[in-house]
Amino acid sequence: MTSDILQKSIIRLKYCVLAITKRNSLNNNNVNNNVNTLNNIKKEETFTTQPLLPIFLLVTSDETDFKPLQQCAVESACLHGGKFTELKIYNKNFNINKILTKFKTLNICQFKNLTFLPLNYEQIHRGLITEEWYRNKQWEIGFTSNNLSNAARLALLYKYGGVYIDTDYLILRDVTTLRNALAYEMNGTLNSMINNAFMVFNEKNNKFIEFALSTFVRGFNGKHWGYNGPHVFLRVYNQLKALAANEKASGPMQLAMQTATREEAKSILRETNIQTFEKIYPIPCCNRVNILYSDKYTKEDFNLVMNAYGVHLWNNLTKHNKLGKGQLLYKVMERACPSTLKEMMGLSNK
Repeated sequence: MTSDILQKSIIRLKYCVLAITKRNSLNNNNVNNNVNTLNNIKKEETFTTQPLLPIFLLVTSDETDFKPLQQCAVESACLHGGKFTELKIYNKNFNINKILTKFKTLNICQFKNLTFLPLNYEQIHRGLITEEWYRNKQWEIGFTSNNLSNAARLALLYKYGGVYIDTDYLILRDVTTLRNALAYEMNGTLNSMINNAFMVFNEKNNKFIEFALSTFVRGFNGKHWGYNGPHVFLRVYNQLKALAANEKASGPMQLAMQTATREEAKSILRETNIQTFEKIYPIPCCNRVNILYSDKYTKEDFNLVMNAYGVHLWNNLTKHNKLGKGQLLYKVMERACPSTLKEMMGLSNK
């Protein structure tokens, strides 16, 4: 038996054990809904020995269950994230037993390594440059939830490596074929941000993310939307290009990147793949997002989305729109999350 076949057999055996554990645990009527008895809450240290590539999702609200499109994002990651990935869902107040029972009924993520973890920011930032930033409560300035989320996603990717997706990002293709990948959110011009709704960094302690963490802390501005998210990546990328061209950084960037040499900057740039928006954000922000909720889309729109790795729903701009048959988003969800789509349409018809 080859090592590849042996590894697959071990993974299948793990799934069988998890399935038996779920069945036995669900028969226990004395379970506290806020405690996961299905052994899906694990300590951080389990990442260090896990051979699979984690896909991280952060649910920062106080909801006890996924909203429909968040559930779609989870299902899409299970179906299309790649067979050698695992899902790590950080949450504050989920009723995990109820969610897993529903997932079993809908046949969502039944053969996927799915883990729910408490959203413990102190633990996430422990040992990193963001630890003091968090303890000093600098995140309370301005957009609190957004500040916490922006910092946490960087910290997780730096500590463990993996894939990060927003809960309104739907995966359509195997993301494990990407390496150290980010993408412009629009047409890639000088003023286009490098968005942080989808990120892939294959190993822990990545230098690009290290500089992003340092830049986040030293240049933090909690009152400016996006400044601590997409703006961070653009600043780091532009300064790396400047250093590679033998130009000096200035201001907060000089402090954040003071240890970087010209050759190191060149190496980091070679290892970091900035994708064009079509591959990651095929419906770019911000003037065309409503095409997702339209039945007037073109064949070009359809092909652009379906050939991408995924699609960002830009929930802040579209959250009041309603899903309907014939829309481009409906077609996307037929591929991304068919079980969730059936549930949503069933509920909407009642």
